[in-house]
Formats: sequence, structure tokens, C-alpha cells
Amino acid sequence: MIHKSFLLTAKTISLSYYPKDKIISDSKTGARLFEVGTIATILALLTVFVLSGMPKLGEAAAAANVTLPFSYDFHVAGVLEETNLISNSSSAYWWLPSGGRMILSSGTGKTISGNLPSGDTWRKLYAKENPVATDSGTHPQNVFQVLFRSPVLYPVEQIYTKINTNNFSNPVNVHAWNGQSLVLRYVDPNNYYYAGIRADGGVVIKKKTDGVYQTLGYKKVLDGTYNASSASNLIPKNTWIGLRASVSKDTSGNPKISIAWDKGKTGVWQMALEVVDDPQKYGPAVSLPGLVGIQSDFADAEFDDFLLSNGAFSDTTPPPAPNTSPYGLTPDRTLQEMGSLSESSDQYWWVNSGAYFNVNGGIGATTQGDLPSSDAWRTLYASANPVDTDLGLHPQNIFRLVSKSLFGQFIQQGYFKIEKDNLSASPNRDGHNGLLFFNHYVDGANLYYTGIRVDGNAVIKKKINGTYYTLALNKMYPGVYDRTTNPNLLPHGALIGLKSVVKTLPSGAVAISLYLDEGKTGTWKLIAEATDDGTLNSSSIGAPITKKASVGVRTDFMDVKLSDYSLVEL
Repeated sequence: MIHKSFLLTAKTISLSYYPKDKIISDSKTGARLFEVGTIATILALLTVFVLSGMPKLGEAAAAANVTLPFSYDFHVAGVLEETNLISNSSSAYWWLPSGGRMILSSGTGKTISGNLPSGDTWRKLYAKENPVATDSGTHPQNVFQVLFRSPVLYPVEQIYTKINTNNFSNPVNVHAWNGQSLVLRYVDPNNYYYAGIRADGGVVIKKKTDGVYQTLGYKKVLDGTYNASSASNLIPKNTWIGLRASVSKDTSGNPKISIAWDKGKTGVWQMALEVVDDPQKYGPAVSLPGLVGIQSDFADAEFDDFLLSNGAFSDTTPPPAPNTSPYGLTPDRTLQEMGSLSESSDQYWWVNSGAYFNVNGGIGATTQGDLPSSDAWRTLYASANPVDTDLGLHPQNIFRLVSKSLFGQFIQQGYFKIEKDNLSASPNRDGHNGLLFFNHYVDGANLYYTGIRVDGNAVIKKKINGTYYTLALNKMYPGVYDRTTNPNLLPHGALIGLKSVVKTLPSGAVAISLYLDEGKTGTWKLIAEATDDGTLNSSSIGAPITKKASVGVRTDFMDVKLSDYSLVEL
């Protein structure tokens, strides 16, 4: 779902203005430190000015009740003014505590661009309270920070950012640590994590606790040698750079922070850095849920395609590697759909939907192509579900295969190959279709599923009493899904390995991880993970599904083959 609304109403408002923090630099670490001003609160009457053609900003808005995953595309024009308190923000989704304004125009979010005019209220206030960092108030965007108003404990946050202009007129403001960053677990101005890309060409993960910064990890990723005079910013201008950062936890429960990046908005992400905030090394962690957000230093910048989800990701974490145990793809045979699991005479499988599952030479296959007009299943589906099966031609459009054996903690693995898309007119053919595993399949209304979708996303979902909840959603394949012109972003005719790992934790929560091996290389990468403790965004989503249950396979509106399928009980 794309959320875009701002409350935009013309109004003169009274704001309590708190002095801006003054930036100083730690000469040893290059960390961004702040010296909090002590000047008394200035009461300022602000008339909210508007850009040409912009709607006018209104009074404070209540925070939106957000369901993750959440995406925001900046496509509704407007202006968000800085406020001292989150409760004063006129946006239901965003709070701007620093930087003067965030401007939404031409489909992107933007910092202020260029110099503020001499009569601008923010220029006057910043000239008084933070003249050095903001060039006497002309560039409040030099200290830009915008925060999403919903706190998250284990966020996966993503943004594309683009630097249009560097604001380095004052040499004092030229620092190796300037950059574009994602803020994580923002509890207050003195306690949070951030992860981003720096002017010296490195990616960095830092934490700020009790007002003090510590560098947890650093890695050079951009070419070139930083020089404050001749190469003051190695981040390329006018180039979209994707940043994706997450907070998860290691086996000891310590926060694990990751950052990946995508140069040029290709949709292909590279893991750059992953660190553990070990309290024995770095002192107390930032352990509370907090806000996420975007930070930009000494630049005119743009932002696009914000995405926030639960769970954590890692493009390089190795999967478990137990001995595989082949399941259900020998001997050669043809299975037919049955009304219930108990009616299936096969040792391994119940074909719940899709008419047939054909096993030959260790490869299982849905129906391939059209069923002949004489086939009994074509006649039945033409009558019972003509919309989804194209008048019975393609029962494989709704293929569901369920194991007869039950599993509690397990690894499920197999290689899929898409032979053909069935571009049905059914309204159920959509971006959420895909190649999927069933996990803890109690019945059709209660299960988890994991896999990759035709819109290019990796997904973990829970279905409880017939209601779906998305536990994790991460973009994996480039491109923009379109039902008509680009209906399937997944590779065709190539082997796509999926591995689902399901464990029940001592707490009773269920931990689910999903791995991908493209091309059957034997190299697996973690593409999504989630922990179901019965809540999602502080709301109940039903108890975790912990009982031993079936597993299986689901494919949608495709002719698919499955090989090297195995199951291992943990």
C-alpha cells in the first residue's frame, strides 16, 4: 500500500522554537557530536509560507496507525515544516526535527534547495541559533533529519537518496563523515543508531548513547581518495543511491545492525556491512523500539521509495547446511487432486488443488500447458472455478501440494523452474502470486508461507483463521511489476532454489528464515526473516503456530517444475 497523505490547510501557527544543536567534530573519531544550546525557548509566530502551486500546511496531525510493510513514494506535493515536538507535526507519517523544511514535488521528497531568502523565518532562526553549520541560516538543509512517526524494534528501512549540491562554502563544514544516512531505533536525540554512506567513500554504522557517538563498523565502498580540499565528497552527485538498513539480534540477543546499498537504483542490493553492538565492547545498547528516519549532511538532497518492514535481512548470512533428505519426488507417478489429505493414497503428498502433480525422473511438475477438452478435471474446473483456471484449461494456476508427513522444526528446500506464465484474466492474478513454500500447514486457513513473488519481492506471511499478515517483505528482483506489461519479474527457464528454515524458540515464538540460490550454484543467501511472537506492530495477530504440521508447495498462474526437494527435521 502506498501512503501519501499530508494534512494541508492554510494557517498561522504559534510554535515554541528550541535552539538547534551546534555541530562539533571529534578530532579522533570524526564523529558527529552535538553541543546542546542553553538559550531559553524562543516563542515564534510562524506564518507557513508555501512554494508556488503548493498546498499550505495545516495544524498538528495525529500519528497514523501504520501496518508494516509500509511504503511511501513522496508523490503528493506539499511542504512539511520543522517542529520542536513530534506531536506538533502536520504529517501523520513524518516529523521534521531539523532542517527547516521537507518539500514534496515532482514525485520526490527534498531538502531545501539553494539559499533561503533573507526574509525567511527559518533563515532568521538558524542564523541566530546555528550560524556555522547552516551558513548563517541560508542552508538549514545542512542539518536535515526527518523521522517516521511509528516506532519499530526490529526495522528494515530502505530509501533512495540523491545529492544534487554540496554545501561546502564554509571549509569548517567539510568533513569526511558528512553523508546520507538511515536512522534506526531513535529513542530521543541522544540515543539511536544510524547507518549510511560517507563523503570519504565508506559505509558506516554508529550508535549514539547518552549523547556520545561510537563507530561500530566502517568499510570503504566507493572509489577515490578523500581530500577535504580537492575531493571533499566521493558520493557521486545526481546519482540515486539506495540505502537499506536493519536491526535484528544475534544468538545472545544483542542488536545486529546491517547496511546494504544499491548504486544507480538498479534494484540489485549489495551487503556492505554488518556489526553486533556487543555491550562488553561498546556499553549499553539502544534496546528500546524507536523511530526510523533519514539524515542528510551539508547537501541539497532528494529522497524516493521509502520502505519500512519488520524483521531483518542479510545478503551474506550463510544458511544452515545439514544433510539433505529427499522427499516425495520418487518413484515416477501421477498424483491427482483429492478432497482431503486422508483421501490421498500417495505416501508423501496430497494434491489439494491444481488437478495433477506429475513426477518423472526426480522432477515434479504441475500440469504443463492446456488440459485436453476430454479431461475430467478440465470439465470440473470449468464448472467449479472457471475464472482462476481459464475455463478449466489451467488448473495449475492454483496449484497447492501438501505433505502427508508432519514437521515441527525443519528445513524445507527445493529448486523451482518457471516454464511458462498463464496470463489469466482472473482478478486473482496479481503481484502477490509466486513460488512459495507452506510451513506449519495446519489447514488452508492456518499456516505460514515463504517464497518469492512475481512482483520481485521475497515474502514471509502468516495466515491465521483465514486472515493474512505480512511478517517480512524485501525487494529482490529489479523492475516494476505491471499486470499487463511486466507480469512476472522472476527468472524463467532457470533453476531458482528456495530454502525455508523454521524453528520454535524457547519463548514460544516461531523464527522463520528464507534463503535463495539462483542458478543452483550451491551458494545460499538470506533474503528474508521474521519472528512471530503473536504480535505485529503491537497488535495481536494470533498465537504463533507451533504444532507439528504439514509443509508443501504453492505456485500461482504458472507452469512450474520442482527438483531436488528435501526436508530435514531439526
